[in-house]
Amino acid sequence: MSISCWYLQNGVYMDHTHLGYRVAPCCQYSSDEIITVERPEDISNHSLIKKIKTDFENDIKHSGCKLCWNNENITKESYRTRIPKISPKGKYENWDIRPSNICNIKCVMCRPECSSKWYEDIDIFSKYRGGKNIIEKLQSKKEFDWDYVKTHAPNNAYSIYIAGGEPLYDKKVFDFINYLSNFDWNLKNTWLRFNTNGISYTDKWDTVLSKFEKVFFIVSMDGLNEVDEYIRFPTNYNEKLKQMKIFSKRENYHYGVNATISALNFPNINSQIKKYYRRIGLNTLTDPDFLHINSLKPKIIEKVKKSATNPYIIDMANNYKYNDENNKKMKAYLQDLDKKRNTNSKSALPWCWK
Repeated sequence: MSISCWYLQNGVYMDHTHLGYRVAPCCQYSSDEIITVERPEDISNHSLIKKIKTDFENDIKHSGCKLCWNNENITKESYRTRIPKISPKGKYENWDIRPSNICNIKCVMCRPECSSKWYEDIDIFSKYRGGKNIIEKLQSKKEFDWDYVKTHAPNNAYSIYIAGGEPLYDKKVFDFINYLSNFDWNLKNTWLRFNTNGISYTDKWDTVLSKFEKVFFIVSMDGLNEVDEYIRFPTNYNEKLKQMKIFSKRENYHYGVNATISALNFPNINSQIKKYYRRIGLNTLTDPDFLHINSLKPKIIEKVKKSATNPYIIDMANNYKYNDENNKKMKAYLQDLDKKRNTNSKSALPWCWK
């Protein structure tokens, strides 16, 4: 019996880095080696993709897909299992597009490759996380191949997921969606999904997206109130709630909340799950390692564990291993960010300092 994965079999994953297009079946794939190609059409023909397909055909769980296997063991669900109910037919049905790092916020755990806003704090990033001459490298990378998407997505794409950066802040993303709105088939059949920071939806987006029958917003939210505002700086939490209210009122709109669990929000996460339990998706921060929950003191983890009911949170707490060196590095990092951004981590995230 073979393993089924729509993202692998009928998808196009276009993660545009300064080295080229990353070779991977989807965003969940993990490997110590990052392989890139110059052209998007070379991704599906790469030996790595062929190897994963062969493994799946022979019911072998490929090691690079361990995030899905782990999630399925814990919660019975994963990125692989959450697919739209359609009958797959062709190669260009499912798109995962990450065209640029253009963004209007600079999350504490983020990096310049994913947020151009981080250029403002590159001194702190370089001090703690390296990345020599990263801005120059990012600014010299080739333009994303929108022509490739425009050629194959019309009248084919059942699903188009766009992340960034911040896609709703990226003019070229808007230009593409506006172009796609000229195709009646896509207006009816394409499921548009945007990973958004929740503060970038505008009237022009409202106009073009109202034409599509199925639009889904994945709102990044890493806590409630000042916790989210600190982590996803400079987010306005009330504005985020306002935009989510708009998403909830439109017949063709749906939204969910995605939280990246780290030392920054672990003690706040149970409250967030309780508030958004029908809509929330969880993932674990892996980089930088000094912001992982292992940087929190044991007494903090025990307190969270006692009140946790979500199996994902319980599993994280059970696998926790305290790292004192990273605890010190986390505090120094937050202190430097506070000075640069005029923020107060001791007030917003007190558990990081206990």
